[in-house]
Amino acid sequence: MNWKGTAALGVLLVIALAVYFFRSPDSGNTGGSGVGGGPQKNRLFPDLIGDRIDRIDLLRKGETATTLERTTDFDGSYWRLAPPIDKPADTTLVNQMLYGLDKFVTSGGMQPGAPGTLPAVTGLDDPLLVVTFHGPQGQKGTVRFGKQPPTNSAAVFFQKE
Repeated sequence: MNWKGTAALGVLLVIALAVYFFRSPDSGNTGGSGVGGGPQKNRLFPDLIGDRIDRIDLLRKGETATTLERTTDFDGSYWRLAPPIDKPADTTLVNQMLYGLDKFVTSGGMQPGAPGTLPAVTGLDDPLLVVTFHGPQGQKGTVRFGKQPPTNSAAVFFQKE
């Protein structure tokens, strides 16, 4: 695997970890068939379900955008890094990211307008990572990841667009 493939997999790992830390521990499963166990109340993107996503765009600050696409051939459905990389993606990492998409919730966030939520403070004015999920009927959800809060090195600021 070349450095671009390794970098793309690193980005996926960062996203999966961010999603893991932002999941709500008390959000119960209300049924469904998403990768993360289905719809939940207060989901960040209620119209996007992980196992129905067909494209993911990743843009890291200072780097070229990377696109993951769901592809189908005679062996079935799988994920690929789109050209110019054009290689199979690590299915486990993509599934972890899609699981996280199903677990993102809107409750428990910071209140907009508070001094600690200003874009310059959170890094959301110049995000480190922008992830856009695309659904089969044109649905789209974008999350911008900023800096780590000074009091919690295991979290990052994020914002839904």
